Amino acid sequence: LKNLDRRLKSPQTDVTRAAFVLMECETGAIRALVSTPSYDLNKFRNKDYYKKLVDPEISAAYPEKTLPLTNRALAAFEPGSIIKPLVALLALENGADPDIITDCDGHGFQMPGGGRPIKCAVRWGHGKIDMLGFIEQSCNKYSIELGLELGVNKMERFFAIAGIGRYPMALDQGKRFAWESKGKRPGRYAKPNDKWRYADTVLASIGQGYFQVSPLQAAVFVSAIANGGKVLRPYLVDEVRDSSNQKLLEKTRTKIVDRLPVSKENIALIREAMRRVVAGENAGATKAQARNEGDIKLAGKTGTAEIKYIKLDENGKNRKDSQGKYLRAKIKNTWFSCFAPYDKPKYVAICMVQGGIYGGTTCAPVVREFFDTWEKTKAPEPVENNLQ
Repeated sequence: LKNLDRRLKSPQTDVTRAAFVLMECETGAIRALVSTPSYDLNKFRNKDYYKKLVDPEISAAYPEKTLPLTNRALAAFEPGSIIKPLVALLALENGADPDIITDCDGHGFQMPGGGRPIKCAVRWGHGKIDMLGFIEQSCNKYSIELGLELGVNKMERFFAIAGIGRYPMALDQGKRFAWESKGKRPGRYAKPNDKWRYADTVLASIGQGYFQVSPLQAAVFVSAIANGGKVLRPYLVDEVRDSSNQKLLEKTRTKIVDRLPVSKENIALIREAMRRVVAGENAGATKAQARNEGDIKLAGKTGTAEIKYIKLDENGKNRKDSQGKYLRAKIKNTWFSCFAPYDKPKYVAICMVQGGIYGGTTCAPVVREFFDTWEKTKAPEPVENNLQ
């Protein structure tokens, strides 16, 4: 992870704003929890250094702020398409036929009442695709049709079981980790002062709108797909020993918080679809070099969420142009979520970059580079001597 800052430079700024999480998908043990930009704790007593860290940066809108004290691995962002495997899995459990074909002709999904249609990244369309193809190529139209058929109430309940809208590391006593976010689960509670609308369900189906997930939460629900449905509580400390390192005082046990109500057959189909995201003929992460020739084969999902906002002036107020209109801008939250190895999952990796290009081109190569480097440098597994 030494090269994370170099690897994740945003094309819109010289500052890297990103997070990386590596978790064991059978235990919940967190092996890496990285947020960048970071800070040097040894310099905290330096007044000028601390002042720079807490600078409110009122001349910049929130999506453009550096915010080094924010732990982005635990903070929540719109997830984009990394949520689509969950939508598909829920649809399968509700009787959806994975062989049903949708024609993605490039016109996108048209909202009732007009306006600009919601299109896919492939502007000319994906053509005729089934459920495996929809996840492999990340078709928005297919995902929206599934979401509308399910309805937001079913999605909300399923997402809750998957850990979205809950503090992932909260203990039984309800205590949570510092900076830990429970995100925003789509549904009636996401808009307490307004009515949930048809358009909100459309956006929720593709991981946007009133929908936020932290990279750690993403690790939790991807691990549930990888391990057969077990929703785990992540933990940072394996064990606690006395000062002499002789006596074991406490050992963290794997905690199964919930289980996805899904069949083995349906979860196997989703895992195959995620394998195709990396290794399929039309894979969304192939051009980003998420596949490799080594021993660790990845299965994952890319994600790109567009965040629109109004720029701020030097006083922190909404900026307007000469005609009195708000100056609007947008930024992309880019993601790559995966489990590895595909045939026998052991790890889940999540990479999120604010201000990236696309999940497949910005984040997937980082995860691929991590596993390739780790595979070359990690210590060999102990070999049992069976000689008599």
